[in-house]
Amino acid sequence: RDRRLPPAMIDKLSVLLAIEHIELMHIRLKEFPPHLNNLDSLRLLDLSHNRIRKVPKELVKVQEQGVSVSALTHLKIPENRVCLIDVGLFQNGSLGNLRNLDLRDNVLESLPHDFGEGCKELIFIDLSHNKLQVLPVSLLQCTGLQFLNVSHNRIAKLPDNIQALSRLRKLFVSFNELQEFPQNIGMCREMEKIRAGHNHLRELPDSFVALWSQRGGCLEELVLEQNPLVHPSVTAVELSGFNEALRQFAAWVEEKKKMSRQPIKDIIPMDEAFEPPAPSHSRSASFRRVASEEPNPVAAGDSRKDFAQSADIQEYVEQAVPAAQHYYFPQGMNPAKAQEIQSLESSLLFVKKILYVAELQEIERKRTPTFQGKKAVPKFDADTFPHRV
Repeated sequence: RDRRLPPAMIDKLSVLLAIEHIELMHIRLKEFPPHLNNLDSLRLLDLSHNRIRKVPKELVKVQEQGVSVSALTHLKIPENRVCLIDVGLFQNGSLGNLRNLDLRDNVLESLPHDFGEGCKELIFIDLSHNKLQVLPVSLLQCTGLQFLNVSHNRIAKLPDNIQALSRLRKLFVSFNELQEFPQNIGMCREMEKIRAGHNHLRELPDSFVALWSQRGGCLEELVLEQNPLVHPSVTAVELSGFNEALRQFAAWVEEKKKMSRQPIKDIIPMDEAFEPPAPSHSRSASFRRVASEEPNPVAAGDSRKDFAQSADIQEYVEQAVPAAQHYYFPQGMNPAKAQEIQSLESSLLFVKKILYVAELQEIERKRTPTFQGKKAVPKFDADTFPHRV
């Protein structure tokens, strides 16, 4: 529960010249404590869960000969009401020792033009859950940045020269209005995770392929759900017939969205057998061999209704996908690369099947009260999903 701190006590902080950590959380602060710029040893300032509206430039010390570099390494102001960061806060690298900047869950609509200026030691920035529309070019001066989270904003475009952030490992931009990625994002060769779901992405740049391990990159996780992708990025990896399969899947997702608006009786005929997916050999590609067709996801005699109500979907998918012999590769492909492609396809098939079945079951549960007592299908969770790539 929030508590108030007497103003006189807050004012006395300025006399603690040797103090290194200050944590003032849940005390209903409306502004920064005064005279913090006199605390030359201060390294961590945590003002989480308060009512602060502005980050003042007075946080750093201005001397006659210029701006001194603050010792501050961690500045945490999440879950406040910050709507303004003073211009000059980052002037001439005044926060040059800063390594962690947390401004999530505020109401920022813009950042100052000098945001991040001279912060070459900064490795972590969290600006998620604000109202930002643009990221300033000065952000690219944070050349040591490894983690950038700007999810849940209104950003339509990332800085063009994003290759300046060559050490970036995690880029989270989900729930924005992003229409494209910078063309040279492939030059961020240390990138491990990209989460860009729920945007307006229709295609990804060709340089994206350089991030994949098959091309010497480090990418382990790519989340692109709820984007109107016409040409999914992984097709650029030249995975033979897998390219066409992914295009067909994107078209299927769009069709499924239209079907979801229809009554349940129109999309799940109770007496109609579930149509199996097209076998691998029917896809347009050049194959060396196809050991067998893809397994029918419905056992003989099952109807769509029965399949949607099944309580063993998780078990089915886990057993069916690894055992399926439906991989196809061109002549002379490196065995190690073939194994990586197998893992990638298995992961995507797992996601496709479990999400589709879960949606069918949820629709059926809402329409038919008698199904409420049945065991629910396991919910797909991106955090617990076993990434195979």
